[in-house]
Amino acid sequence: MLLIDGTLERRWGKRIAYKGRFHDAVRSQSGHVATSEGIHWLCLMLLVPVPWCQRSWALPVLSVPTLTPVTSAKLGKRHRTTAQAAQILIALIRRWYPEREIVLVGDGGFAATSLGHTCRRLRVRFVSRLLLTAQLYDPVPPQRKGKPGVKPAKGPRQAKLTQRVTNRTTTWLSQEIGWYAGQKLKMDLLDGSALWHRDGEAPLPVRWVLLRDPSGKRSPFALFCTDPAVPMLQIIAWYVCRWNIEVTFLRSPGSSRALHPAAVEHFRHRSDHSLSAGIVQPGGPHGSCSPLRSFANTASCLVSQSRTHLCRCPGRCSSPSVGAVEFANPACSLGVSQFVR
Repeated sequence: MLLIDGTLERRWGKRIAYKGRFHDAVRSQSGHVATSEGIHWLCLMLLVPVPWCQRSWALPVLSVPTLTPVTSAKLGKRHRTTAQAAQILIALIRRWYPEREIVLVGDGGFAATSLGHTCRRLRVRFVSRLLLTAQLYDPVPPQRKGKPGVKPAKGPRQAKLTQRVTNRTTTWLSQEIGWYAGQKLKMDLLDGSALWHRDGEAPLPVRWVLLRDPSGKRSPFALFCTDPAVPMLQIIAWYVCRWNIEVTFLRSPGSSRALHPAAVEHFRHRSDHSLSAGIVQPGGPHGSCSPLRSFANTASCLVSQSRTHLCRCPGRCSSPSVGAVEFANPACSLGVSQFVR
């Protein structure tokens, strides 16, 4: 399973070419949107079970900077959105491992039909949040043979998820599900299959899951998966695993909510030279910088940190705190010059 998310590294250096102004999730509040200058990193992480920990760890695999439209125009680079950058990363992983089963999980910022179509083409199951106002349609009904005109791409429109939440005739399934930090929540569930349509793009087949808190403490929200055959509870379980990437974002000076990506963790970026110091060119599974080598470097660091933790706490065999572990070895990352050209 792969997890994807973005993080903002606050930097003010005058000679940082890839610096831009991005949304700052930590400083933003309800009704107030804050922005900060810095480098926005798009991080792709592998979810790995650790024997001595009750929860899986998200280990960095690829980390690339994304640019604002203003910065792209200033540098004369082709601008790519976060969803477009994610398509490049997942295509690279699929090229390295053409036969592996891959599940990609991201938050609502990656809920784009373009990314969903790319994942379906690459045989990757993509799970993310879905807007309650999304345009959902039924499949195309059988057409009369020889019927003239353009063939329809979607069928009749379904009711919006917001309408299903407020409709008293909606039949909900009350189910206890696993949630963040090992919690158990009792939620009302509803699922279905549809074609998700956005203007200017082809409809995307999805399976959507609508969740409602019967106590009213949490707002209703929806999830979707690009494989309509995946069961409802499996989609929820996959999305809950996304929280492990937040734990990997460790607190460090200058970082917005926690992480320098592992590839550039020990650098304080004030120039292009320091930005590219920890980033290497990918070489594929048999090249000089493969994911296997990256995992081995990261794993050796984890073993060393865990051994240190156990030595400091003699007599304890409990799991080490994930928040206390710092990744010291660089992970495999795309070169900046290759990615932003």
